[in-house]
This record gives sequence, C-alpha cells and structure tokens, in this order.
Amino acid sequence: MKKKFTQFRWLVAMLLLVTAMAMPKMAWAQVSTRQPANGDGTAANPYQIKIAEELAWFRDFVNAGHKTACARLEADIDMRTVCHPADESNGVAELSWEPISKEDTYWEGTFDGNNKTISNLYIKTSSKYSGLFGEILVLVDVNSSIKDIIFENVKITSTNEFSGVLAGYAKKTDISGITVNSGSINGTHNVGGIVGLSYDTNISNCVNRIPIVGSNNYIGGICGYATDMSITNCANYGDVEGSVNIGGIVGYIVNITLNNVFTSGNVTCGSTNPNCGLVVGYVNEKLTIQGHVLYNSDAKIFYDSAEQTVQTIGEKYYKATITGESNIVGLNSENLKTGEGAWMLNGQQSTGAWGQQLATDDYPVLSDYKVIKAAKGDKDKNGNDTYWATFSNLNSDATLLVPSPRNLTVYNATVSNGKMTLKMRTDSQVAKEEGVLLKTDGEYVNAKANATDGLKAVDYTDNNLVETPATEETINAETGYKLYRLTYNKVSTMEGLGFYLGLVKHADGTVISDDGSQLKATPGKAYLKVSTEAATTTANAAPARGFVFPGDDDTTGIGEIVIEGDAGISGTANADGRIYNLQGQQVTAPVKGLYIKNNKKVIIK
Repeated sequence: MKKKFTQFRWLVAMLLLVTAMAMPKMAWAQVSTRQPANGDGTAANPYQIKIAEELAWFRDFVNAGHKTACARLEADIDMRTVCHPADESNGVAELSWEPISKEDTYWEGTFDGNNKTISNLYIKTSSKYSGLFGEILVLVDVNSSIKDIIFENVKITSTNEFSGVLAGYAKKTDISGITVNSGSINGTHNVGGIVGLSYDTNISNCVNRIPIVGSNNYIGGICGYATDMSITNCANYGDVEGSVNIGGIVGYIVNITLNNVFTSGNVTCGSTNPNCGLVVGYVNEKLTIQGHVLYNSDAKIFYDSAEQTVQTIGEKYYKATITGESNIVGLNSENLKTGEGAWMLNGQQSTGAWGQQLATDDYPVLSDYKVIKAAKGDKDKNGNDTYWATFSNLNSDATLLVPSPRNLTVYNATVSNGKMTLKMRTDSQVAKEEGVLLKTDGEYVNAKANATDGLKAVDYTDNNLVETPATEETINAETGYKLYRLTYNKVSTMEGLGFYLGLVKHADGTVISDDGSQLKATPGKAYLKVSTEAATTTANAAPARGFVFPGDDDTTGIGEIVIEGDAGISGTANADGRIYNLQGQQVTAPVKGLYIKNNKKVIIK
C-alpha cells in the first residue's frame, strides 16, 4: 500500500512538472518599485525620479493617500518595466499602467516633467479615468500643476470613459508644456489628446500629434469635454474620430476661452447629426476667442465616411454666445508653410510661443524659430521684390535666418546732416537688446535665440536703431531727438517704404502727434532715435520727415539714403523706376557711385 502511494505521489509530481513546463513563464507580472533617492516630496524639494520603478513608487505613494506629494523627472523614463502588452512568444503577461491619482485619494501636488520623455506608456483597461494620471480633483484653493512632459509611443485602450494621455479627468489643474508625439489612444466617452474631461483648468503650450479615437461622445484633439477654463498656445496635428460632439481642439465646451490655438487634423463623425467641427464640436454656453484660432483649411470633415462641407464649429446651443468668431482663420497647406500662421498666432509679432522653421516645418509649431514679417519694398536690380524689416531681441543674442537659396542682408543705420546711411553688417548675428534693419527676398524671416550670449552690441554712434520694449507702448522722445518708424509713405498703396517720423493716434483714429516726438512701439522690432540736429540738412530748417528706400515718388521732406556695401538695392518700383547717372543716361546695373532715381539722389558705395 505504501509503495502504491509513493508511486501515486511521484506521478502527480511529474504531471505538475510537465504542466509547469508547458505553461509560459509570466515575466514582469509584478512591478518592483523603488523610492527615489533624492527629495522629500515637498514642493520645495520634490522626489527626483530617474527610472520607471521610481515613477511607479510615486504612483503608489500618492494612491495610498499622500495627496500633496510632488515630483520632478531627472531623466527620460522608459515605462516598459512597469507596463507593457502581452508577449506570448516570450512568455510575458500583459501589465497595464495604473494611473496616478484615483477616487478618494485625489492628488493635489506638483509634477515637473523637466522636459524629459516618458516612452512606452501602456494602458488597457475597462476602468474609468485612464492616462498617466487618472482623476485629478483638487479640493483646495491652490491648483495642482503638471508641466513639461514629452510622450513617445503611447498606447491607451479603454472600454470606459475619461481617457487622456496626461489625465482622464482634471479639475483645478494648471497643465502646460505637454507634448504627445507618437502612439494612439482609443476610448469611449470624453477622450482627448491631453485630457479627457477638464474643469476649471488652464491648459497651455500643449501639443498632440497622435490620432484620437472615441466610440461615442465628447472627443477632441486637446480635450474631449471642457468647462470653465482656458486653452492657450496649443496645437493638435492628429486626426480626431468619434460619434457625436467631435472637434479638432475640443469636442464639447461650456464657457471656455481659446487663445492662439491651431489644428490641422481631419475630423470624422459616425453620425448624420454629429455636432462636428474642425475646431469645436459643440458650444453649450459661451466660447471666447482671444488672439487667433487657426486651422488648416485643407483638412476635411467626414460623416459616416462621406466628406462634408468644412465648418469650424459644429453646432451651438441656441442661447450660447461666441465672442471673437471672426478671429477663427483658415489657411491652406501652402500658406501655412510660409510662416504666416506662426506670425498670426504670436499676435502679428516676432515674439511669443509660436515659431516655424521656414522650409522645414509645414505648420506653425511651438519652437524657438520665431517668424518676422517683412514689408514689401522696392525691386532689386534684377527686378525682384525686396522685403525690409526691423528686429530686436530683449532676451538673448539671436541669429536671423532664411532658407537657401534666399538672400538676407543685415544693416546698421545712422543719420547725419539729414541723410541716412545703411552699413551692411558682416553676418546675421544680433546682440541682445540691439536693433537692426534687414533686407531679404521673401516676406518671412526666421529669428532664433542663440544658445549663449556674449555678442557686443554696436555703439549708438554707429547704429541709431534702438530696440523696442517687451510690451506694446508709446515711447516719448528725449529732448532734442526725433523718433522714426519703418512704414510706408502711402500705407494704402504700400508706396514709399522707409523710416518716417513717429505717429501716434487715439483709438478713434484722431492724431495725437505726428512730428516724431512720440512713437507707438511693438515688441521684437526697432526704431530710429535721431538727434534733431542730425535729422536736419544744412539746406532745411526742419528735420527730414522720412528716409525712403529707393523707389518712392514723393520727394517732399524726404532725406536721401546712402547704402554702403550693397549695390543690389537699386531697381524699379513705381511709375518711372528707372535709374540714371549724373549725365542723364539710364543705368541698368549700377555700381558704386551717385545716381538719380525718381528725382532723388541715390548713393551706392
């Protein structure tokens, strides 16, 4: 009997061994977490996270009830050790990321991504509130804060509601600098590239580049459902797909402000009455447009796969109001490549969050390649248009750039005895707080901040161009000086581009001053500050009212311009436009010397 029992036990053991050998090993089924070595979780000394296991520890720490815990990423984080799909061939079991912050343990701290990348975030769930963060519900007066995270290769699949790459739900949270570069998200209700549903929250400087898919309502490129909040300087480049209330920026809104946002993706709806728009799906109460809302006019809208007439806002409640709707502007793909959109989104200035590397970026982006819009001037000696602009940068040294094969020349400007002299600089580098004049052969120019400062600005005696202040304001001339701005002699017909005495008007258009004693300055530009004596010729008692680039046909009160080191300025631009030497002979390719054009002297050195 004992022998039979022993044999039976041996048989059972062998069966268990064979079964174990046949079953795949379930590697990574459990997450090993580790507390960060540095930081104590306060706002002043946040936990310093360097690996995925430390991020998982922070998640568990918050979800255990430490609501105010704060963290900062100190390195790029690869999430594959803490969340991943199943891999049967290698015996790896699926492991879905459990979000930071959940019901009853709502997080109220700060999280600084420090411009680090989180890659391979993987979520597959049937629960509500999916994302890196789940449900953020701040119940105190001070908002929580999440900023500066880059996401790569995200994969989120949810059969429940509230899904976003950053957070499924966010209330009273300041969200900024979130970029979703690659991956996918597929949910049901309330699905967004950044946040699924957001309430009383500020979202700024955020970018989504992945397709957003929801099987039901409230689907948006940035946020699915948004109420009592603002979205500023954000862009969606991904296609958005859902059933009802679908928008390129937001699917459904209740009282929000959109401020300088851009969307370029297609929008697809699965219903014949879907409330579907390239920008917003449905406005329930109030939408306020500040700055510009820009969209790609070549993007398409589909209802059940059938292409529809493009509309920016799908539908609105009959009592809802939209303020600033005329500032929703569409540009086609070709126009978007020029830089015009980035310039518009920055408030028609060369400063701001938006940028675009010309000939590289197809759309406006949040980047350091700022865009300058130049004014069309005279034609060059070959009959090609020239464009002129002033530039300054208060924050750093900068480099002015145009794509090949375009040309760019940068000048200093001085005025003496009623005559302006433009001296060509040796390169396109501009020192911090230095004003310059530039000439090019296209309407838009890039300005990029240098990595380091150290350039020495040209002294005022050699360059009378002065940088404009950081905010738009009226500048008053010092006693004994006149201020000149770059503009047209005849603005309505864009004739006579040059520097003219400063002009300031009331809001109703009535003139306050037009004698150069004041000047309305906008950021990122430069103006001429000239002594009254220097602006006056020996032949005239009054200062020149302007210094026009060759091509203007109105000579009254206009001083001449000497251009050193650049013979290519001359050409045709008006009714006559021909250039003559002092003997009255027409010159088609002038070299250095004195010429007559439109009854004015033009000196080319």
